[in-house]
Amino acid sequence: MVSVSTLPCLALATLIIAAMPIVLYRKLRPRFGIAPREAILGIASRFSRW
Repeated sequence: MVSVSTLPCLALATLIIAAMPIVLYRKLRPRFGIAPREAILGIASRFSRW
C-alpha cells in the first residue's frame, strides 16, 4: 500500500518542476536582458535542428 502523503507530494513536486522555467525566465530576464521574442526564437531554432 502506498502512503497517503505520496500523491500530494508527487503533485506538489510536479507543479514545482513545471513552474521552474517560468520563474527562472522572469528572474533572469532583467539580468541578461532577454527579449521575449529572441528567447522564443532561440528555443524554436534549437528544437528545429532535431
